Amino acid sequence: MKLFKWIDLLYNCGKFGQGSHRKRIVFVFIFVSVLLSLVVGRLIQYQISYGKIYYKLHPSPPEKDSGFEVYVPRGLEDCFVELKKMLPKKLIKKIKDGKESNMIEYHMNLGVWIRNNWGLWKGSQLKSYFEGIGIHHPDDMSGVILDSFYRHLNNESIGLSGQVKVYQKYWEVLPKIFEKRKKEKVFKGDETEYKEIEVDVNDLVKDLSSEMNTD
Repeated sequence: MKLFKWIDLLYNCGKFGQGSHRKRIVFVFIFVSVLLSLVVGRLIQYQISYGKIYYKLHPSPPEKDSGFEVYVPRGLEDCFVELKKMLPKKLIKKIKDGKESNMIEYHMNLGVWIRNNWGLWKGSQLKSYFEGIGIHHPDDMSGVILDSFYRHLNNESIGLSGQVKVYQKYWEVLPKIFEKRKKEKVFKGDETEYKEIEVDVNDLVKDLSSEMNTD
């Protein structure tokens, strides 16, 4: 194989070939490790893991001079079009046949891919779209995309204005909860306390849940 020929060449070439056996072995090991890390990184770039199952994604090519490696949708409806193009049919079916409450399971896999590749951290046209409707955190943006995609697949009302209100309310009450905990001298900043704060915030915004299905 060509790879082994290259390794043999590296082992015996130039000044590396004139050094000790141990030094040459170390050099080849470092070279192969770097090469494998690059290859593996590229292979998983467009793969999303759900448990032990891997779905290969097929994103559209980027627009000219966009500065991104894949096509970045312009708005929510465009997200639906691109997701249906790039996601495997089995995954689309799994999303459609599941429950909306299960969409949180995709936050740290497909959601990560969306946030990183669609420029939600960097300032893409999609990020500008969401900021224009009042959503400012990339996590919230990907959450709206995923929940809305589920509803789209199931021919349900997107309820975009309701979703936006819930996220806005969340960020409105979160500082108040932190302040309350500080005054009560209960908040320590650890993970347990943060989870308790999340529960409090969810309790405060649950009255908006009925608006999630209204435009």
